This record gives sequence, structure tokens and C-alpha cells, in this order.
Amino acid sequence: MDEIESERAEKLVAWLAERTEAPCATCARALCSHELLFAYALGFRTRPVCSACAARELAQADVPGLRQHLRAHFARRSCFSAAWAWSDAREPDCSARSIQPVAVPVSVTRDDGLWVDAEWDAGDLGCGDLVLELRGRLAALAAGEVLELRATDPGAPEDLPAWCAMTGHTLLSAVHPRYRIRRRP
Repeated sequence: MDEIESERAEKLVAWLAERTEAPCATCARALCSHELLFAYALGFRTRPVCSACAARELAQADVPGLRQHLRAHFARRSCFSAAWAWSDAREPDCSARSIQPVAVPVSVTRDDGLWVDAEWDAGDLGCGDLVLELRGRLAALAAGEVLELRATDPGAPEDLPAWCAMTGHTLLSAVHPRYRIRRRP
């Protein structure tokens, strides 16, 4: 793990430690650190929710599938892998420990003639900060509108396709550092 990822892992673990057993903002169920990590990755950092409530808000019917996609994302990012390991050690009896990652199929095409409804330069925002802000910016668009994103974080080529697949938004093009995302219907 490089220095930047190590710093991100430390911040993520500190965030988890401060909030473990906090209630879900929607259903008030106590959140384990694994559930908090799911919420963070999906962009619910300021208002953590359980994975079932997050799936409802994201119009995803398959909660176990969403959790498996998140685990696959965590396996590819050392900061999330470290936070998952911390959660495992802290909560050895948690049922979330048994969630196995699945491959996230992503088809990415380039369409230079595409109309763009909004643009955002995210700079080097990474991990949860990027998806938290991205979630809000997409929510401000109408269904089907397109956001062009510039994200220079080295993890963006893996993070953005996985996040789009998990949340139902369509990644129209991905040529690092430029990404075009169509808001889900």
C-alpha cells in the first residue's frame, strides 16, 4: 500500500470507529462497521444508511448483489481492503464478513458526439469523497442527463465503473481522466 492509500485507509478507519453502531438514517437500525463501509462507498457518508435502505434509495432490488459488488470494489482498493480487515477484526461475529466479492461487468464505450448537460472537475478527490460529491451532482440532474467528470485520482478508472454499476448510472465513456455518466432513470 502506498503512502496515499495508507493515509486514506487511516482516515476511513477513523471515520468507521467514530460511527460504529450509529443508527441507519432511514430505518434507525444500528450499523456495524461493515455496513458503514458500504454506506461510505455508495456516497452516504454524511447520512449513513444500511445496505437495504441504500439499495432502496438507489432503486436496486438485489441487496445481496449490491453487497457483493461492493466487496469486489473493496478487494481492488487497498484503503477499503484495510478498512474491511479492521471491521473483521473488530466484529468477528458479524454476518457481513461472509460476503464474497463478484466480478463487476462494465461495458464502456467512447462517444465523442454526446451532448453533455453538466460538467464537474473533481481534481484528485478519491475514495468516498469523490462518490459522495458525485452522488449529489447526479441527483441534481434530471433522469437521463449526462455529466462529464474530470477525475485525476489514480483509483478513478476502477472506482467509477464499479460505482456506476452498483448505483445504476450508466458510464458512457471512460478515458482517464474524463468520464461521462448518464443519470439513471
